[in-house]
Amino acid sequence: IFGSIPTKRCSALCILPKGEAPYRTAANPNRTDSHIHIESKGEDIMMPIKKLVTVCAIAAATLAPAQADHVVTVGGAVPNFKVTDHTNKVHEFDKDLKGKIVVLEWTNKDCPFAGGAYYTPERMLMPEMQKNYTAKGIIWLSVISSAPGKEGYIDTKNEGGKKHLEMYKNATAVIIDDKADFSNMFHAKVTTTVAVIDREGKLAYLGSATDKDHNQNFLSEATESILKGEPVKTPETQAFGCGIKNELK
Repeated sequence: IFGSIPTKRCSALCILPKGEAPYRTAANPNRTDSHIHIESKGEDIMMPIKKLVTVCAIAAATLAPAQADHVVTVGGAVPNFKVTDHTNKVHEFDKDLKGKIVVLEWTNKDCPFAGGAYYTPERMLMPEMQKNYTAKGIIWLSVISSAPGKEGYIDTKNEGGKKHLEMYKNATAVIIDDKADFSNMFHAKVTTTVAVIDREGKLAYLGSATDKDHNQNFLSEATESILKGEPVKTPETQAFGCGIKNELK
């Protein structure tokens, strides 16, 4: 019996024994040895059949549920979510945000890419955009998805953490996503990653705030288009920066 594991991290062919029949692979149906290849990140890995069966069983139990999680795609409707900010205030999408333009910004104070957009004089990009767009009624949520103790994490309970929060003072709120549930929902893996949700509750843009040379501001272009009721010309780009230090799917 052949079955595949639904996961983006590896692809595997699960072989379940049936009596004393030889173990086979789809690529080589005549194969009768006790090992099988698993492709993982482009590499072939040899694994004993008995161990593979165990791995397949575990994968089926642990990875399949993740596929059922709400994952947002560009152009698709954003499902309801609840996130908590640095003041412990809960922001619920359907109740508090739907019908408004919402900017999500995954950030990291210790990352030269994300942090540089705040404290590099020639690149004071984020504070200016936050001030400009929140004045127009746009909700701007800066999201910190670093795990406790990891790079970029802010402990909001101590004075040092409260001081660091000052850099995000122009945002509507700072979301503490220390279990990475929110970043996984939007496939945010690096800082800076930005997402823009339109008034209809659809994900209109996802990717980088700017190009790598900071000559083109994708975030501003997308937001301005949405404000004008126009389609976003470039709805998706490749985000770049520091990897989010947490358990990402």
